[in-house]
Amino acid sequence: MAGHVAHIVRYALDHNVAELEATAEAEDAWLADLAESARSMASFQEQCTPGYYNNEGRPSDASFLGSSYGKGPIAFFEVLARWRADGELAGLEVRA
Repeated sequence: MAGHVAHIVRYALDHNVAELEATAEAEDAWLADLAESARSMASFQEQCTPGYYNNEGRPSDASFLGSSYGKGPIAFFEVLARWRADGELAGLEVRA
């Protein structure tokens, strides 16, 4: 993730960008991808010490936001690599 963020910051510095923000459409598309590939972590989280991340020991299958990328880490890194290679900053609103 540090390399991905560094790529975006480098672009912003090289192109005098004042602000970058994810578009609502990009956020919706990413959440749809996450929802499609989500894996239930409830059984794992039920065994953990109660805390913030497992709703005090009562995890919910209704939320996938606390889980990892369902297609696995290699697929996630490939998504990021393709996005950087494209060079378009798709899904970001760029303001000078």
